[in-house]
Amino acid sequence: MSEAKRDPALLIRECRERLEEIRSQKHQHFDELNTLVKRITHQFHHRVTAKGSKMVHHFGVPGTQPVSLEKEHGSRDHLPARYAMFAITGIEQLLDYLDGLFR
Repeated sequence: MSEAKRDPALLIRECRERLEEIRSQKHQHFDELNTLVKRITHQFHHRVTAKGSKMVHHFGVPGTQPVSLEKEHGSRDHLPARYAMFAITGIEQLLDYLDGLFR
């Protein structure tokens, strides 16, 4: 089933479950978080700025912060824990906002 035809509440619940899976991992990775953000935001316009290995998703939604992700490069094989938690917090804020819209 395409994402466009899915129930928004179901999509939000599935994304929350996936976010919890990612959070429970010892190391978080760019591809997993970036894919999750794209899955959540594909239905509405948001701005993405990319420069080099860094990508920032700007949602323009009240009460949310931009999600900044940096691709693994060089000797780094995962995101630093501090930055991964900032990204997870930003994704949670977006999911909370969307959850309020579709209730």
